[in-house]
Amino acid sequence: MFIPIKQASKLFDIKVKNLQNLYYIDVKNHRFDRFKKIDGVLHVEENFKSLYANELEALWFKALEIEPCEKSLCSIIAKKVDKSTNTLYMYIRNFKFKNTNVAKEVIKALKDYIQTHPSLFEVA
Repeated sequence: MFIPIKQASKLFDIKVKNLQNLYYIDVKNHRFDRFKKIDGVLHVEENFKSLYANELEALWFKALEIEPCEKSLCSIIAKKVDKSTNTLYMYIRNFKFKNTNVAKEVIKALKDYIQTHPSLFEVA
């Protein structure tokens, strides 16, 4: 959900100028997922610090229904995204990824894992 940056500034106690600077950095780096211009007004994603946190959390807990041990699940996913198990575990622990490309890779790996392994809780 996108909210105007003035409202986000008050909500998150961040200066409007800092949000604008973040927008310009994102444009410079060709990243267009955190900010949108709607009717000429700059809007920011409500969860702009960690865009994929909600989706990652939902997929992680769904994958834990299949593989109940967090460490072994981390090991499986880490092999698919070419990260160490401990690094991935630290990312997953808070569902915060600084690099959105890694977050997207983990989401894809979790979706593949969920599709290829049957859950104990699904009724056939």
